[in-house]
Amino acid sequence: SRFHRVFGYTITRQLENGHPVEIKARLGVQLVGDQWVELIRQLQPGDQVRAEGFLTQAGYREGAQERVQLQATRLERL
Repeated sequence: SRFHRVFGYTITRQLENGHPVEIKARLGVQLVGDQWVELIRQLQPGDQVRAEGFLTQAGYREGAQERVQLQATRLERL
């Protein structure tokens, strides 16, 4: 299996103490397997995608253990 990593910014809008807050965060997305190759080749910087999966630690090196990434089980271009 191949490992593919893409990075993006997630933007969400939430209410905090009754006030709207826009949250931006950088989130790495890891895709495992050859089935993702064609979709990844078609993606351009700035493309919007929707990803589903589960959170895992970003690695095992110092510092990476405290970061999270999304292990994608589904990815679609919007």
